[in-house]
Amino acid sequence: RPEPALARLARPPAEGLAAAVRALFSAELPAPTPEAALLAAARSLLSLPRGPEDLAAALARWLTGSGVFHEAHLARGEAPEDLKALLSKLLARLPEGSLARAAEAVLHHVDAHQARGALTGHPILPLLLPWGPDFVPGEWRLEERPASRGGEAHGCLAVKLQLPALGSVEARVRWGAAGVAVRLLLEPRAVPTLGARLEDLAGALRAAGVRLRDLRAEAAGPPDPGEGGLLEVRA
Repeated sequence: RPEPALARLARPPAEGLAAAVRALFSAELPAPTPEAALLAAARSLLSLPRGPEDLAAALARWLTGSGVFHEAHLARGEAPEDLKALLSKLLARLPEGSLARAAEAVLHHVDAHQARGALTGHPILPLLLPWGPDFVPGEWRLEERPASRGGEAHGCLAVKLQLPALGSVEARVRWGAAGVAVRLLLEPRAVPTLGARLEDLAGALRAAGVRLRDLRAEAAGPPDPGEGGLLEVRA
């Protein structure tokens, strides 16, 4: 049975993803060299914009470029230039050292997310958003559910972030023919703070063209085993 092996692989490495990515960005390699080009391409994939205007396009690129679907692309006969491919090529050229350790840690984090996606049945991608001089760690999970009897097919995107002021925040976005519903799951202390801004958030979403049918904020309960809950992200 593959589940025990996947469960072992799903454990993230001791070094957090944010720390490993910071090491990738702080490393210096002489240019022009193949190593420098590979590192620059990996950094480009990991660099998400700070402004919301360009964030959607960057996240769409990250969806295919994260490396989570690397083996699926290979199975289709494609040669992906995703994060997993770039860092694997870079590691083959690097001597032992801090950069090699950082690249290996990032690869292990991608492997852990792949394994968790296989265990839950839904792809789970790592996510690092720029926040001030640092990153906000998190992840997103993609779901697509077929239509039930008398119902309709719908998709769901669950994004979980560890925000400095609000703590753990999970946004579950569901869409279908009737429109988009957003449910924010928060630590109890953060519900009044964010709840007071829901009307502003709803207005901004509608102004952006979102056909919003529901928006609510509530305290998060214990993980639901049926949802294959998102594991804690190590920063």
